[in-house]
Amino acid sequence: MRVEEKNLRGSNLLADHYLYQYHKLQHFFSFHPFLHSSTEARLQWLKERPISHRKALVEGLLRYNKQMGNHSQAIHNIEALLDEETYVVVGGQQAGILTGPLYVIHKAITLIQLAEQLQEQTGKKIVPIFWIASEDHDWDEVDHTYIYHWERELKQVKLPRPQQRNVSISEIEIDSAVFIQFIDELFAGLPDSIYQQDLRCKLTELAAASTKLSDFFARVIGWLFGKFGLILLDSADGFVRELEKPVFSKLITDNMNPSLLETKHQLISSGYHSQLEIQENSAHFFLHIDGERRLIVREDEHSLRVKDGQLTFSVEELLTMLEQEPTKFSSNVVSRPVMQETILPVLAFVGGPGEIAYWAQLKSIFTSFGLQMPIVTPRMGFTLIDRSIEKYMAGFQLSYSDVAGRWNEARQAWLNEQVNLDLPLEFNQLSEDVRRVIEVFLQRMMAVAPGIKNVGDSALEKMMSSIRFMEKRAVAAIEQREQASLKQWEETRLALMPLDKPQERVYNVFGYLNRYGPEWLTELIRHPYTIDGSHKLIYI
Repeated sequence: MRVEEKNLRGSNLLADHYLYQYHKLQHFFSFHPFLHSSTEARLQWLKERPISHRKALVEGLLRYNKQMGNHSQAIHNIEALLDEETYVVVGGQQAGILTGPLYVIHKAITLIQLAEQLQEQTGKKIVPIFWIASEDHDWDEVDHTYIYHWERELKQVKLPRPQQRNVSISEIEIDSAVFIQFIDELFAGLPDSIYQQDLRCKLTELAAASTKLSDFFARVIGWLFGKFGLILLDSADGFVRELEKPVFSKLITDNMNPSLLETKHQLISSGYHSQLEIQENSAHFFLHIDGERRLIVREDEHSLRVKDGQLTFSVEELLTMLEQEPTKFSSNVVSRPVMQETILPVLAFVGGPGEIAYWAQLKSIFTSFGLQMPIVTPRMGFTLIDRSIEKYMAGFQLSYSDVAGRWNEARQAWLNEQVNLDLPLEFNQLSEDVRRVIEVFLQRMMAVAPGIKNVGDSALEKMMSSIRFMEKRAVAAIEQREQASLKQWEETRLALMPLDKPQERVYNVFGYLNRYGPEWLTELIRHPYTIDGSHKLIYI
């Protein structure tokens, strides 16, 4: 395996500036992501404000991780949290089928490596925690994945939609046979390999033990990463909600929006887009009502209500409900970072570009709770390039930037080289020449026959149409001649930019595990990366 690191600009301006021009955003964050002084200052802040519920945290994590069958190394890391000088790096994702897109794997690897690097740097025990956002209810985001089919095409594999609507993923019961059918369909689309049978057997075993997507997700993540010490935390777990009660209490009684909206306006005036929809009446939490997860908004100073509904609660009613039934409450993207900060001794949070962009709006809410925003560390991004794709890229003299940023132009330039002609230029020139000749001719004719212009314009349009048709036929003839090479171009695009998106946002890790085996994933995890925001091209 060979690794090449690239500083690539993405489509998210704020995330790019966070990586490469931090001074433009330092007002919106508490720490520079890559400075040792940030780590020292954050550790000092945590040391002066020890959390009081470490025993309850450890007991809850032990129960859940043992239930999910996590590795003994993860159990060891949980037990280490009893020590007041043990800290965490945390990051997470919704519970997707078979882990979801590759960037979930990249985030887990970043957590593991960041914890190890910070532990070596500080001399403190640092453990990685994967926060499973199973309280979310967006089924369409988590019910499918994509594979590069053995017939050399992109294929989506999808779970059937459950009957429930607006229900947290953690509450949807799914028969294990549904998971097993998904596994069978996925592997039926992958090429045969020496690893396939073992992978299918293990996934079937994990599926048979699971009745919820969130549990299946946790078991798979634990199987892949638990031996590297990755701790699992399910955000819908009852003990988590119990520890979050002080945050929900403040969300019920206090309006956080004036400072959040002020930050939003500051970001916009600085030239950035707002990543969060914050309204003046946002309450930043959900309630589970009659089996559905319903967003709560602020009605007035003394009451809150269900958004898009008539049901209203007084502040006192909600506080009583929180005390008696905390599992009815659920956080959103604004309150979740505060929940993590409240229940965990967070040294650093690991997030992708979108998360970094919306965290830029959250510094004030940390302050409102008497908390400090932790170090926000960009997760690593990988692009996996196998030998055949590397060979194609070398033959066509394609860089990764060509594939990701100028695919059509590069492909057309290559085609032009094959015929020693720039076809678009040639036909554009022909169109201009014909148009110029006809227009000059019509000007002369109109002097003696003014009505000829309409006939001439119609004739000109037919000529332009004929030229466009000739161009299409010429391109088609060349593409037919170069069919074998163009198929390699298409395979390169499908491998690196499927659906015109980065590979990490589409493909699932099991297509690669099927081809290269579990030891390949271990090699990927154990490679010594620099966590500095650079993109990693992994040649395998």
